[in-house]
Formats: sequence, C-alpha cells, structure tokens
Amino acid sequence: MRSRIAIALVISVILANPASVQAAPKPIQPKVGNCFLLAPIEVPAPSVKKGALDCRKLHNVETYRVVTSPFKTDPNLQTPVDLFTRVTPICEAGLSGSKFFTNWSSKHPTPAEWKSGARWLRCDGLVITSESETVTYKSWKGKKLDFK
Repeated sequence: MRSRIAIALVISVILANPASVQAAPKPIQPKVGNCFLLAPIEVPAPSVKKGALDCRKLHNVETYRVVTSPFKTDPNLQTPVDLFTRVTPICEAGLSGSKFFTNWSSKHPTPAEWKSGARWLRCDGLVITSESETVTYKSWKGKKLDFK
C-alpha cells in the first residue's frame, strides 16, 4: 500500500513539473547572416547571451563566419592572448574583401552553452567609427555582408 502511495506521489510531482525531468535546452547554433545589436562593452567580449535579431532592425554586427570550435576545452578558460592567437587566422581571413566592414570580433559559447555541448566559433563584422579612448561602433539596418 505504501509503495502505491509513493508511486502515485512521484507521478503527481512529475506531472505537475514536467520541466524538471526534461533535459536542458540545446544551445542555439549561430548562422552566417545573423545580426546583433551589441552594447559597446559586448562587442569585444568573447561571449554574449544575446540572441540574433531581424536584420531589418538596427544592429551593429553581422555574422560572416561560423566554424567548429578550434578549442578542445572550454575557451572561457583560455587566456585572452591564447584566444586571440587561435581566433585571428580564422576570423581575419576574408574580411579584407569587404568594402563595408572595417573590423571583426569573435564569439564563442558561454560556459553554460559549452557545458551543454555547444562547439562553435562565430566571427562578426563591424564598423568602427572612432578609435579614441572610447571606441564607437556604427549601427545600420539591412544586411551588409559583401564578401564570403
């Protein structure tokens, strides 16, 4: 009798909280052509949680390359110098063919996304309008990718 009550209790808890038995959602894979409106502090950051937005809306970065991560371990544990050294040949290649973009930044999965199995590196094109003490970035509407 007690085992029936225990089983009924477990089933009722599961039915009342179905999310508790589901796996964590798989991180979203970035795509070439995605657009983002990033705050100035987020542009150079190695990872951000913001999702892509409609490119017809105001944005300041566009993804031009997505590759499998060149890192075997969580890139969030790498030094900034190691990150830059590994990422530069991947993201810098091809950008020189653009007549619009003047610079690039890269993003990799957040620690939680890495832990969930995300293994990508995203290269974003951007336009720097001022390189004084405070870097400013141009924003625009519509896709500007003009190279492959």
